[in-house]
Amino acid sequence: MKLLVGSIIAAVCVVLVVIVIVVVLLTRKSGATSTATTITYVLWSFDNVTTDLYG
Repeated sequence: MKLLVGSIIAAVCVVLVVIVIVVVLLTRKSGATSTATTITYVLWSFDNVTTDLYG
């Protein structure tokens, strides 16, 4: 069971990293403020995901 949870967390991390890279590349044209906001939002979402996983 722990292995399954670990695999899910690893998959989520990989997806989040890809999303962050894509978003940063897309928002680089828009400016630094939107990039910072997006990164904050992604971190906040990730925090919610981990909270859900660990109760």
